[in-house]
Amino acid sequence: MQRLDFRAFRELHHGPYLLYAEARTRDTESASRAVEAAFTEIAQTWKETLLSPNSIAAAWRILRHAVVGHADCVMSPAPSGDCAPPNTPEDAVVLHRQLKLPLHQAAELMGIDASEMCMLLRMADRELPTPTTA
Repeated sequence: MQRLDFRAFRELHHGPYLLYAEARTRDTESASRAVEAAFTEIAQTWKETLLSPNSIAAAWRILRHAVVGHADCVMSPAPSGDCAPPNTPEDAVVLHRQLKLPLHQAAELMGIDASEMCMLLRMADRELPTPTTA
């Protein structure tokens, strides 16, 4: 049986996690499998997650790893060739601009503060290609 605090965490984060995964994988089934895999891992490591310095950020890292593992990598590659590490400008753009989450909610979902989210969005404005209209 799952702990009450984990069930509350899952209920609070499931919807936004699924929206994020769908935006990143561009596939509803892959997104759903990734989110379920993430919550399974989070449940298995719940005690350790709660003891970490930032449990929300720890859960976010698990989600991102699950999303990368369940789909072709549609995230920007990191210098190592792997998919982008946590807290990327791309994530900030997906959560705040694409999914239209309020800044503070997007930041909370990633386990960061609003000022770091603003920094990621500014980085995105400088580094990411802007869509062109034909």
